[in-house]
Amino acid sequence: MDKALASLGSAPVGDAVLRRLDRRPTILVIDSDLRRRGELSWMIAGRGFAVTTARGGEEALVRIAKGGVALAVSSVEMPGMDGLELLRIMGERRPAIPLIAIATGDRAIDQVYLRSAELLGAVRSFTWPLLESAFMDSIGSLLQFA
Repeated sequence: MDKALASLGSAPVGDAVLRRLDRRPTILVIDSDLRRRGELSWMIAGRGFAVTTARGGEEALVRIAKGGVALAVSSVEMPGMDGLELLRIMGERRPAIPLIAIATGDRAIDQVYLRSAELLGAVRSFTWPLLESAFMDSIGSLLQFA
């Protein structure tokens, strides 16, 4: 499974494996951590959604500008443009795309990051490791795709 996760998280190979050219909603997974990006992508794709990935905020904005993204799932802590700055910019440029914020849960400050993300417009927030059923239920309800 480790080889599978590694291939899922690498761009553009991960995108080629996960992208589905049909009418299913595309979810953008943004995380600088390869393993977490791969696990989230695998989980989401396993429920029938199309997935594309980005390693950080700048790359995410490029993917969003290309169109087709129905929902974004982003880590709040990343080098360069973090998830909070990404949320701020998305609120200005693409307010119709909902974003779910994820923090690693390693420190008490993560709750501050998640609260900030909610104030900036994150529609849901989770700490890692997350409960798959609650996470996927949130995605389903946000996209009205049960």
